[in-house]
Amino acid sequence: MIYYAAKEGNTTLGTQARTTAKGLLDRLLLLKDSRGVAVPETRADYNRFDDVWSSSNQQGLYIPSGYSGTMPNGDVIQPGSTFLSIRSFYEDDPDWPKVQEYLDGGEAPTFTYHRFWAQADFAMALADYGTFFPNG
Repeated sequence: MIYYAAKEGNTTLGTQARTTAKGLLDRLLLLKDSRGVAVPETRADYNRFDDVWSSSNQQGLYIPSGYSGTMPNGDVIQPGSTFLSIRSFYEDDPDWPKVQEYLDGGEAPTFTYHRFWAQADFAMALADYGTFFPNG
């Protein structure tokens, strides 16, 4: 939309596109915290952390029979391992109790994820807007 607004210039459509683009960027800035721009998300997929592989439903961490290994942190990889059992360092995270509560049958946890790609996209959009419309 920023590029369209720049191409169209001071036409009606160009002005509408510019106003809309600025409005979207301004609203995203309202979601800024000390780490970046993000919104809280409730994620139910943490329930898969402790799934052992099941061929009947194709769920869990598949480890071929007869394979074994060790993760860099020392966790053993073998048939019957789970996503969590080979990433035990997750349990050291200060927010881990929220995930454990969910695994124990509680509500799905809500976290604010600051994803690199989203931060980069937003930063580039701000840069593009500033390049084409340096006076706002």
